[in-house]
Amino acid sequence: MNGYCCQNGHQSFGLNFSMEATGYKVFNDSVHGHITLHPLLVKVVDTPQFQRLRNIKQLGFANYVFPGANNCRYEHSLGTCYLAGKMVEKLLSRESGPRSNEDKFKMTLCVQLAALCHDLGHGPFSHTWERITETWGYDWKHESASIQMFDYLVKENNLHEEFRKYNLGEEEIKIIKELIIGGPDENKKPLLANKDNFFYEIVSNKNTGIDVDRWDYFLRDGLHLNLRITFDYRRLLEFSTILYDDDGLTHINFRDKEMLNLYDMYRVRSALHYAAYRHKVVINIEQMCIDAFKAAGDAGYKINNSETLLKEAHLAPESFSTLTDHVFYDILYSRDERLSAAQQLLQRVLKRDLYKFVGSINFPIAKRLSKKEQKECIEKEKFKVLSKLENDCKGSKFSVEDFYLYLDSTSDPVANVKFYKKTGEETIEKETFENIKNRLAPFPFQLSEDRTAQLLVFCKNQDVKKNQLEKAENFVKQYKTQCIV
Repeated sequence: MNGYCCQNGHQSFGLNFSMEATGYKVFNDSVHGHITLHPLLVKVVDTPQFQRLRNIKQLGFANYVFPGANNCRYEHSLGTCYLAGKMVEKLLSRESGPRSNEDKFKMTLCVQLAALCHDLGHGPFSHTWERITETWGYDWKHESASIQMFDYLVKENNLHEEFRKYNLGEEEIKIIKELIIGGPDENKKPLLANKDNFFYEIVSNKNTGIDVDRWDYFLRDGLHLNLRITFDYRRLLEFSTILYDDDGLTHINFRDKEMLNLYDMYRVRSALHYAAYRHKVVINIEQMCIDAFKAAGDAGYKINNSETLLKEAHLAPESFSTLTDHVFYDILYSRDERLSAAQQLLQRVLKRDLYKFVGSINFPIAKRLSKKEQKECIEKEKFKVLSKLENDCKGSKFSVEDFYLYLDSTSDPVANVKFYKKTGEETIEKETFENIKNRLAPFPFQLSEDRTAQLLVFCKNQDVKKNQLEKAENFVKQYKTQCIV
C-alpha cells in the first residue's frame, strides 16, 4: 500500500501528480460542489448496477407537484459518499487511541463504499416500490436489497481484484455490508471491535437517526423542492468526537451546545414531510400509481420483454438491476390488453384526473406506545375507517393513507444522542441529556407529550355520484370528533 489516506479517502503520496491520471475522478455536485473520489469508488460508480440509480427518482412522485423535484438516487449516493469521507476525516483526527495509517485508509474507504452503495436496493420511485411489494404480500425492504445488489455488483463486474489492490478482502466486504445497514444482523456478533463501533453510526445511525445519509437528502431535497434548509451539518462536524459509553462501545458524541442545532435538523425533517413528502396531492398520485402497478403485476405483466414477472422482479438482483422508473411508461405504452386497467390509472395521473380528496381525520397517538405499537394502531384505524366508508357508501371505493412521523417513544428525537462538554485539554467529560435540556430551557418550540396522526381519505371512483361523495365527506367530518385512541 503506497501512501496514506487523507481527506475523503484520497491518498497522500508526497509527489506532484495529476489526480485524474491516477484514477481519481472529480464530480461537480449541485449541493457540495466539486467532489473527488478515490479510484476504487470510481470503479463502483462506473458499473451498470450503480448507473441504474440515475433512473430512480429520490422523491417518488413529488415532481408532479414540485416540478424541480427530479433529483435521483445516483447524485444522492455521491453526496452521501462525500459526507461520509468528511465525517471519518473529522472523527479520526480527534481519536485518542493509536491507529495506523493503513487502518485509517482502509476504514475510510470501507465507510465511503458503504455510503456510495447504501441505496443500490431502491426500486422504481424509491420508497414507493416498498409499498407496491406490500400489496403483493412481501415484507421487502430496500436496505436488505442494497446488500444483495452490492454483492451482485462486485461479482458481475469482477471487482474483487480491484478491492484487493487496496487491501480490501472478503472480511472488509462483509464490514462494508454491515456499515450499509448500521450494524450486524440481529443476534450476530459485530465484525468491528468495540473501539470501532462509531463507524456503524456514520452512514445509517440506528440509535439516533443522525447520519450522513439524512444530511445529504435534507440538503438535496430542500434544494430541488425550493425549501430553505437551516440546520448546519458543517458545524455539527466541527463539534463531534468519539467517546466510549457505559456499554463499552465507542459512539459519536456532539458538544452540548449543539443540541438546538440537532433539534433544528429534526425540524427540517418534519418540514420536508409536511411540505412535500406527504403533501396530499403527492400521496394521491402515489396511491394511484401503486394501484396501477399492482393491477399490472396481477395481470401477469413481465418486465423488459423478459420472462420475469413484475411482481417478482425485486426478488433476484439479476432482474431487479434492470427495473427503474421506466416501468411507468413501459406499462403505459404496452399493447398488452390485460394492462388496460393499469393504463387507465396512469393516463388519469398524466391528465391530472386524480382520486377525489374526501377529507382528513386527526387522532392522538399516546406517548407510551413503541414505534411498532404506533404503526399497528394506525393500521387498525385505517382499516376501520375504510371498512365503514365502503359499507356506508355502497359501490364506491376508497383509499385511506396515513401521515405520521415515527420518532421514538419519548417524542424527543435527540433523547438518544450522546453529548459531551468542554472541560479542558486533557479530558472531555460527557454531559447528561437532562442537564443540557434544563440549561437550554425554555425551548423555542414545544415538545409534545402525545403526537397526532392524520388519515387522508380519497375516493377512487372516477364518476362518483355527488350524494355518495357528500355522504363520505360527512362521515369524515363526524369521525374527527368521535375518534379516540
